[in-house]
Amino acid sequence: MGAGEMDDARDQSTMEVLSREALALVAGIEHYAIVVLDTEGRVVGWNEGARLMKGWSEAEILGRSFTAFYTEEDQRAGRPQRLLAQAASVGRIEDEAWRVRKDGRRFWADVVITALRDERGALRGFVKVVRDLSERRETEQALRRSEDRLRLLVESVKDYAFFMLEPDGRIASWNPGAERLKGWTASEVIGRDLSIFYPADALARGRPRELLRIAAEEGRVEEESWRVRKDGSRFWADVVISRVQDESGRLVGFSKVTRDLTARRAADEALRTSEERARLLVASVKDYAIFMLDREGRVATWNAGAEQLQGYRGAEVIGRRFEIFYPDDEREMGKPARELVIAERDGRHEDEGWRVRKDGTRFWANVVISAVRDAHGALLGFTMVTRDQTEQRHATRRLEARARQQEAAAELGLAALRGRDPDVIGDRVVRVSADVLGADLVALLVRDAEGLRVAAAFGGSDDLVGARVELDGRTLVGHVEATREPALVDDFERASIVRTPLEEAHGVRSGVAVVVPALEPTARPYGVLVALRRRPHTLVAEDVTFLRGVANVIAASIARRADEEQLRAAELAAAEQRQEVRLRDEFISIAAHEMRTPLNALQLSIYALERAVGGDATEQVKKRLRSALRQTRRLGLLVDRLLDTSRIVSGHLEVVPGHVDLAELASEVVESFQDAAQHAGSELTIAASGDATGEWDRTLLTQVATNLVANAIQYGAGKPISVRVEGAADRARLVVEDRGVGIAPDELERIFDRFHRAAVTRHAAGLGLGLYITREIACRHGGRVHVDSRLGAGARFVVELPRVPGGDERRLA
Repeated sequence: MGAGEMDDARDQSTMEVLSREALALVAGIEHYAIVVLDTEGRVVGWNEGARLMKGWSEAEILGRSFTAFYTEEDQRAGRPQRLLAQAASVGRIEDEAWRVRKDGRRFWADVVITALRDERGALRGFVKVVRDLSERRETEQALRRSEDRLRLLVESVKDYAFFMLEPDGRIASWNPGAERLKGWTASEVIGRDLSIFYPADALARGRPRELLRIAAEEGRVEEESWRVRKDGSRFWADVVISRVQDESGRLVGFSKVTRDLTARRAADEALRTSEERARLLVASVKDYAIFMLDREGRVATWNAGAEQLQGYRGAEVIGRRFEIFYPDDEREMGKPARELVIAERDGRHEDEGWRVRKDGTRFWANVVISAVRDAHGALLGFTMVTRDQTEQRHATRRLEARARQQEAAAELGLAALRGRDPDVIGDRVVRVSADVLGADLVALLVRDAEGLRVAAAFGGSDDLVGARVELDGRTLVGHVEATREPALVDDFERASIVRTPLEEAHGVRSGVAVVVPALEPTARPYGVLVALRRRPHTLVAEDVTFLRGVANVIAASIARRADEEQLRAAELAAAEQRQEVRLRDEFISIAAHEMRTPLNALQLSIYALERAVGGDATEQVKKRLRSALRQTRRLGLLVDRLLDTSRIVSGHLEVVPGHVDLAELASEVVESFQDAAQHAGSELTIAASGDATGEWDRTLLTQVATNLVANAIQYGAGKPISVRVEGAADRARLVVEDRGVGIAPDELERIFDRFHRAAVTRHAAGLGLGLYITREIACRHGGRVHVDSRLGAGARFVVELPRVPGGDERRLA
């Protein structure tokens, strides 16, 4: 036999000795698969734990490559060989991954591969320790789902200490892992009692002996508790002590596997602390109901805010389905289940609606349901956050009601401005008031010579209009008419104010009345406006304010009709006066023209006579001729003045140019109209650019700007109005733009004709002269005016003026 063969034989002998010694050490360990590999990774040693865990018998597996324990993907990636190489390089490698049993089933394993070297340091093989962590992994996942529901608790395996104990607890063997974990070397610890690893409190309880007793009786014991290192420091350990017996069943000792779990325990403590803080935070919230539902919608947690908001104590509600918080009709329609489906599908669902407390009362709630999933996306349950929005809803509804009231009051006011018949306005007022206030009956009672009469009504019987109401200070209407102050009755059956026969006939239970005032404080009111309901009802101040506003609209309409009647009488008188003035003006005009002809002839005759007598005339004759010429000139001036007066009366107006800043002029006009624009609900703005000065008649251009801005406010009420002045080298522009009713295409050509009014504007006051005059003033300045408009989209009027008009003087015909 050669030297090399002798070395191989010696190595093989050494490996067999090592395998036997290693297997003797671990033969009784059933919960760890301990496998001895040669340097090529072939199995040369196999314990009972390996058989139980992996499924191969010793005869089946010895001599096979350890790659049989790895998944196909790991084998393709060369993972087994890489792990052996790493173990050979660093002495030890630990891995946690899927492994494969004989029957092909996978299990999650913690694997430690340790290189075996002889006294010369030569590699002789490997020891592979495998622990099945499948059950533990499932347990950790379940713990994570139940405690955190969001993340998996993954603990990394750091190290193991493997050693044997004598039956009396003395240490019989010691591996490098034990040395690293506990700090003692083998020479320091072998032969000593295992109690050196336990803290004083465990020693006082006799815990080391108790664990050996349990392991001896039951075959195995596992514990997690504090252990002590050589330097006195503590670490939290997972300890498994297994009974080791010989073939006859006689106890020969114990195997002890220890694992450092300090880091995991610290993480567990931190997690518990975090969860406790989160629990305390949720529990301390009072304004929100925050609780968990399981996947089926059963209540799983309950906080103080939920108890306060919904009335249930935790013990009463946990385990019950969350449908108990919904009204009956929504439960019957399946709304709760639909909301869970939406939350599971979309991740979140938000809703506002009525919810029900334990005592049956309802509240308006904002509810957010969110799906809770684990790290793999599996649904764990739902969070439900509920907030009482009842007060906010009431406030919002009050604001909406107030906005409707303001809008209705504005529309009625505009209708009153456009309309001329108070009876029509009264009919509209009672209809709109009933709709806005939700009243069953609204009536307008006006005063005449015989008392109060129903002038308009909505919601009453057919014969109600025209009926008379007796003035009785004990009734709602009589009280308001007498005091001129609003009055409210929440329930007539509990009030001191009594109902009128008409109110009793209509089954009225509550109502409010306001006076329709005369516009002059000392005058008697026009009447009373009353809104009634057939059920008890509490009105608020905003309702009274609205009713008083529409009562003022009626009062203004009545006053307007009286004013118009007075105006018509005044117009008749003015027409008669204008007729007299027109006749006088005609006489003056005719007389002036008739006087001009003979006056001209007389002047010519005097000139001819003066030339005829020449120097032969006496001084007295010359004096008389000069006097005659002076008198004829005075008479001519008088006739010219009479003709100028005739031209002014007939519309021939002088244009007197002067230096004018069009931007300054427009600003003054805009400023004068700000109150009117604000009253119409329009924002009136002005902008200027460039030099917009020129030679124009300031008075006439002021009239142009005034006409255009007034039209914009009248027909663009409620919308923005802009005025722009733009200056260029030789021209200036005045632009007035609104977003009101606009002008139809077929009206654009005739909008500047005298007395012409567009169809959409015929409901408004005016004679149709404003735009005619505006155009004539622009033309007399050498400029022009044009309009761009679409029906319903507003109008844009543009006046263009030359900065230096031709000629010194122009006239408006």
